[in-house]
Amino acid sequence: MKQQRINQARLSLSAIAVAVMALTNTAQAQEAPMQRVEVTGSSIKRLATENALPLTTIKAEELLNRGLTTMSEVAVALTVASTNEPVGGGGSGTMINMRGLNTNRTLVLLNGRRLANEALGDSSVNVDVIPMAAIERVEVLRDGASALYGTDAIAGVVNFITKRSITGVTASASTVQPEQSGGGAQRRAGFVVGKGDLAVEGWNVYTAVDVQRRDSLLQRDRPNITDPAKIAQLGGTPFTPNTSGGAASPANFTIYRNGKSANITGNPYFAAGCVTPYAVQTTIPSTRTNANGGKTCITDPTYYPELLPEAQQATIFTKASLAHGDGGILSIELNLSKSYIDASDAPQPFGASTDYDRLTASRKPLMITKASKWYPGGSGGVPAVAGLNGEDLALTWSLDELGAVTTHDEQVNHRLVVQDEGQIKGWDYRAGVSYAYSQRNIGFRDNFVRTPGLYAGVEQGILNPFGPQDQAGRDYLESISADGLEYRNADVRYYGADLNLSRTLMDLGGGALGLAIGADWHRESFEENMNMLGDEVVYKVSGTPGRNPSGSRRVAGMYAELDAPVTKQLNLNFAVRADHFSDFGNTVNPKASFRYQPLKQLMLRGTVSKGFRAPTLPELYGSERTLTPSSSNWDDPLLCPSSTPSVTGTGQLTTDPRYAGLNLDPTRVCNTRLTTLTGANPDLEPE
Repeated sequence: MKQQRINQARLSLSAIAVAVMALTNTAQAQEAPMQRVEVTGSSIKRLATENALPLTTIKAEELLNRGLTTMSEVAVALTVASTNEPVGGGGSGTMINMRGLNTNRTLVLLNGRRLANEALGDSSVNVDVIPMAAIERVEVLRDGASALYGTDAIAGVVNFITKRSITGVTASASTVQPEQSGGGAQRRAGFVVGKGDLAVEGWNVYTAVDVQRRDSLLQRDRPNITDPAKIAQLGGTPFTPNTSGGAASPANFTIYRNGKSANITGNPYFAAGCVTPYAVQTTIPSTRTNANGGKTCITDPTYYPELLPEAQQATIFTKASLAHGDGGILSIELNLSKSYIDASDAPQPFGASTDYDRLTASRKPLMITKASKWYPGGSGGVPAVAGLNGEDLALTWSLDELGAVTTHDEQVNHRLVVQDEGQIKGWDYRAGVSYAYSQRNIGFRDNFVRTPGLYAGVEQGILNPFGPQDQAGRDYLESISADGLEYRNADVRYYGADLNLSRTLMDLGGGALGLAIGADWHRESFEENMNMLGDEVVYKVSGTPGRNPSGSRRVAGMYAELDAPVTKQLNLNFAVRADHFSDFGNTVNPKASFRYQPLKQLMLRGTVSKGFRAPTLPELYGSERTLTPSSSNWDDPLLCPSSTPSVTGTGQLTTDPRYAGLNLDPTRVCNTRLTTLTGANPDLEPE
């Protein structure tokens, strides 16, 4: 197949339908025509044709016709609302971010009720846990809805709605294969089986199973995709090529004299063109000469980065419904999801850029002395370097001999809902209880070693930083391996109950005046555990080793909504919600909106509302607060202005009389390092 140019940050894909077979009866949603329904953004049941909200509805058939086979693709395709949160280095999955206000301000629902948030961040829902095979439609409310749903509906609401009932069996399978070979293929299989006619027999049970897998896609397989924005659109993690020499293979050295750096660098294999001597070629070396005249080698920065990690997921959704009374339905929903992301990156780096021993905050270079047989010019066969006189050498070393490192990031998400809906004494009612659980476990899968052990191996002359290991070195690397070990896990538990009542009160010029009242309660808990392995394996390990934060909160709310179709052209809607937070007290949030359509070709909408967002539990109780100095120096733009502000160290202490009383210290505002405070803060206030 002819290779085509990448267009609008998407790989040119050809979808091949492998099988779509109706084994018995075609799956059917059994709903009465023109049924009064509750739509996203309102608690008042109405005919679908009466909806006056800024709501976009996308049916399952349209999603399939557009070639969307996974929830990640669906989220990206919701162009009215959505962006994809990159999964990259074992990330949290696919989040929806309406209006760019961050994913924790967009409410994601499944059949009108909340799911458990992704466990580590505990602030956003990973939509990958939602069953694609059972979806009937997606409703996107392009308007804030805090007055009805609560704190995290500030930017809008996305409601994934499953089929009401299904009979028969349907199976399907598909593959999405990039036209350019070399990774990125996706495969999906699913089936839906259901029995019982809800309208005739009064009951229905169905189960939808969805399994999908995506192969890894490496940067070197798509060398023409380098724009970070395009990579993020694909769902990948943008990368910054490392050309500083920190990723060095074989190791670069800096000469130490009298315990201090002499600022002279080099590499024993530079004269040979930096050709790695490893038996298995895993890098494409390039060369550079540093500012001090030293000649070093670096690993090709485009060889290891991964655009899309390997991922796999299985989801099971089961729904049982029982009709009762006059139009009442009692239903039970169970959703089970398990997924993993295995993300690869460049080999583990060691040395000046990864000084370890964070417990004592000491800086300990990776050193080799003349006592080691692997010292340049020693008995191990490493080439000698002119000008070396046996001084200690500080190293920067990328362990290419083991190959790319891979982390294993596993997520489990469960949800159980029991709901009853119907009519009583002229009121439509809906009541339910739910339980949801989310867990995430992160560990090292391939080619990780403990940093203290590696430092000791080089110091003792066991490990060769300048070439392939002998048998003793290989055995030693095996003894300090961290492969297969988990270093971080977290879980979120959600318990909820809700009740909604709605009815029509009287007829107005444009339809019936509708009223809804409701109440809900939920409890959410968060717990994280990170063992001390994160201190032994220095590799982009987020979190605080040895810290086990946890927290919980309870929220009780009541709300009311009034929908007034004053005329056929003018509709008014009013809502108000009062919440009590166990940790932040009380809040009341109103909303008023209108829809005016004087002509078929002209419609005006307006909304004024108030929102309230409490900090998430991890924002309050999560990772330990740390002070981190910047890696570069800066000139304060006001107190140390410069005619070339982009060039550090060119500023001069200000003479502006407005700052005369500050007694400025030039060492603190000119050519200085900044300190960043990161981590949880229990003193945060609500937004």
